[in-house]
Amino acid sequence: MINPYENVDWNNVTEIQSLSHSHSHSQGANRAFESITSWYEDGIRHFPYSNYYPSHPSYPILDDPYWSRGVQEDYTLLREWIADNNIDDIIEGPNAEHHTIQDDSENTMSRLHMNGLGSFYSSGNPPDIEPVGARIPWKKVVDNVVENLQYPDAGGVTINHPTWTNQAVSHPLTDDVVFNMLDYDSRVLGIEIYCHPDFDLELFDRILKTGRRCWGFCSPDHAFPGYKSDLGSAGRNVLLIPSDTPKSELEHACLKAYRDGRFFGKLNGKHPTISNSPGLIFTNIDFNVLTNKITVETLYADEIECITDKGKQTVNSRSGAFNIPRDAVYARVQASGLNDMIFSNPIIFKPFVANPSHTVDFIQLFMD
Repeated sequence: MINPYENVDWNNVTEIQSLSHSHSHSQGANRAFESITSWYEDGIRHFPYSNYYPSHPSYPILDDPYWSRGVQEDYTLLREWIADNNIDDIIEGPNAEHHTIQDDSENTMSRLHMNGLGSFYSSGNPPDIEPVGARIPWKKVVDNVVENLQYPDAGGVTINHPTWTNQAVSHPLTDDVVFNMLDYDSRVLGIEIYCHPDFDLELFDRILKTGRRCWGFCSPDHAFPGYKSDLGSAGRNVLLIPSDTPKSELEHACLKAYRDGRFFGKLNGKHPTISNSPGLIFTNIDFNVLTNKITVETLYADEIECITDKGKQTVNSRSGAFNIPRDAVYARVQASGLNDMIFSNPIIFKPFVANPSHTVDFIQLFMD
């Protein structure tokens, strides 16, 4: 059995909101300062930005010379904002979004994007310099991300926005390709189940029915509060970090939580009227192996659903207990309330056993 919440002490945990896939700009506009400050004000504290053109980690943020689509004024504004407001709780981490990747037949998939969460791997070049994008097989992208992880036991690869990728005119992302990616290396962590504005929950459940370990990520991509009046916060992940973690170890702890699946996805930010409240969150997810029952507790949920490959159970309450069929392959829970939704990672009862066989062959593509 794989249970990412098995060792979580929910009474002694700090819930840190994080961005696994986001850009320090809006689509086609130089608004890096606005996006970073608005995310912070909305409760985000872990900022592993994933920019591209070039696909180079914005790490440390203030020292990044390749701030994608940003302008020098953003650096000055951000430094002044940090100093004026005594900001000292931003947690950083290397990351980049790699794109224009080849499939197994060496077909270039312009819409296949993969994040190197916690990795220093870079690909592509600054604008107007060839080659644009990685232009190597996805297996090489995985190898390169893994070879360049900041912490060998933390972070990994995310498969971004499957719905948008699958809308490509040619070479769409099939289920079999996703299965191959997950089987290739355990550090391919999972898929985005929400990338603003698209959900991929049906694909998520198809993967989980096979018994594959797949974490589910929520991301805003280019969106940020204030970018559009009706946007909300548009996706984030809530990392479950032990409360006694020293500040000096938080960066590692956040990336380790991603590796281990100790997080849940969330669409929106803080409580709409209570400034110090995170709003809708899970406060406990517990599986009892003797009774085969999942107990869920939340803040502010109106409805909780438990989804397995055998069906769905629903309670209209802030907490609930769900009997899991003995022959179920997996179970996950999701909840709604306050015009928000939260999504747990799965508990896998009958794990699929893959036999990955590959060698890491690092290729440095970034040119400065």
